Amino acid sequence: MRKLILAAVAAAIMAPVVAPVAASAHPVAMDRADIRADRHEIRHDRRELARARYYGNYHEARHAREELRRDRHDLRHDRRDFRRDAYRHY
Repeated sequence: MRKLILAAVAAAIMAPVVAPVAASAHPVAMDRADIRADRHEIRHDRRELARARYYGNYHEARHAREELRRDRHDLRHDRRDFRRDAYRHY
């Protein structure tokens, strides 16, 4: 029993601490951060796609195109949220 308790305490200590999102965080600011992150992911995936095409790795290129499609969808969604929140709050 003591080992189990020590293991649980050790797991709790070693677990990453995730700060909760502040309730006062403005949705427009959060959308801006999401848009910035999506743009970064798109740049990264475009480099991966170019590298895969250059080396003829068609499987990786297909995977990179799918990631690009998902990231572009996320970017459109975040831009839509940004415009909606900006219209509602200002």
